[in-house]
Amino acid sequence: MMAQDVESLPRRDGAAPGVVRRHLLLLLLVTLLLRGLLYLSYPVGGLTTEDNQAGQQYLIDELLRGNLLIGNLRYQTGYALVMAPVAALTQPLGRLSDRAFLLVQVALAALLPFLVYDTLRRRWSPRAGLVVALLLALDPFTLQWAHFIMPEWLVAWCVVVALWLLERAWGRPRRGRYALAAGLLLGVACLARLNIVPAVAALGLTLCAWWPLPWRERLRLVALVGGGSAGLLGLYLLLLHLPSTGGLRLSCISGNNLVVGLSEMPVPMTAAAGPATAYFLEIVNLPPLKPLSFYADSYPLWRKADGWVTPAEQAAFLAQPRPAPADAVTVTFPGNLYYYLGPCAADALLADIHREALAAHPGAWLAGVLRQTLVMLVQHPQLSSFPLLYLPRPEALTFTPAGLPGFATAQGGYYNGQIVFVPGITLFAALFDVWNLFKWLLPPAVLWALWRRDWYWSAVLLVLLVALLTIAIAARPEPRYYASVAPLYALLIGGMVADALERLRARWS
Repeated sequence: MMAQDVESLPRRDGAAPGVVRRHLLLLLLVTLLLRGLLYLSYPVGGLTTEDNQAGQQYLIDELLRGNLLIGNLRYQTGYALVMAPVAALTQPLGRLSDRAFLLVQVALAALLPFLVYDTLRRRWSPRAGLVVALLLALDPFTLQWAHFIMPEWLVAWCVVVALWLLERAWGRPRRGRYALAAGLLLGVACLARLNIVPAVAALGLTLCAWWPLPWRERLRLVALVGGGSAGLLGLYLLLLHLPSTGGLRLSCISGNNLVVGLSEMPVPMTAAAGPATAYFLEIVNLPPLKPLSFYADSYPLWRKADGWVTPAEQAAFLAQPRPAPADAVTVTFPGNLYYYLGPCAADALLADIHREALAAHPGAWLAGVLRQTLVMLVQHPQLSSFPLLYLPRPEALTFTPAGLPGFATAQGGYYNGQIVFVPGITLFAALFDVWNLFKWLLPPAVLWALWRRDWYWSAVLLVLLVALLTIAIAARPEPRYYASVAPLYALLIGGMVADALERLRARWS
């Protein structure tokens, strides 16, 4: 799969500067038009009803107040650690601080097509690099994620920049520096989204396929990438997470994600599966002894791995009359159990339920994993129960004119009075579904990458597939999960299209 070494690929470092300059100008023009339109149209939204963003905002606010102990058992902290300095620098701007914060995210995300072009113009040809970079710059699914206070765009950014660094490491006497820098970036990605860890490990191992290098050098590079990412994660565990939570366990929400994924497969969860499932079905519908909130009020509680209530309160909760166990339930988030049993105890129970379901229905589980991977592979909205467009559509908003033509204040769901550009929202939402249909080209692009037998394309493919399989096994095909590898779709499809165009051009000439 990866037998062909990097040096055997045609290099075009000597391409005419005028050609590269024209390509960069075209790429810059497309980027400014698209990113500029979206920047005006979609500001950072209100966070009162979006728990994932509100959680990250809470972590950033804690850092701005001087509390470095933001380790917790639910929300990953890598994004907050990276973006808190940006929030601190933009705070003095007052009402414009959100816009300035968003501008930094959008600008960083907009760099990726240029890095891809830089890689492929040297590795392949400027024309091929332009095709791939343009497809990435135009990808509607990828475009949207920098507009959220969530880690997905940052994870994708770290992965693509790490690929750029590793490709540049080839043929350089001090390649270890590039490998270490890539490893540190991948460590940031792991801190920002834990489910990317298997894909990061797979990317590091692809360096073993740099055949012209002696094994000792290849293993050194793998160690530098792995040491950089694992070392950063280890430092976080010892310096921030352990003092914050009192333990080294990074998450007490993974068991819930495993069980939620069963309903998407679908794998039935019945009492006959085992004692953990039977016990869960007995207590899952017990009412809480008081109204519970898992938004702002609960964020500090996620630093506590044990119980959130006194033993007496827990006993009173479990002593309530239990309704007859349901034959089967669909789990979203059993907040009552997390609150009264403690997050790690509840999560351990849910992990046991997943093991029992897997043992009872291995065929259905495997079929579900494969189906979910395919759903994510082609990104088709009709095959998933989650919307691909996470930014709000115009019909979900109420607009009040803001004085300038096209601009309005928006209310509803994601927004609570922010000024938006209505034509931009209307246009992007109208084009999104049709525009994103090019993802159906990914299955043949997978075959193309296998046939190409080149380290770069094989690494991109392996990271994408491992990431999607991890999500299919450990969670569900939710777009905000696989957004962490969103640019890799456009890279593979763009590579296949560029190769076809190069061959057609060679035949016609």
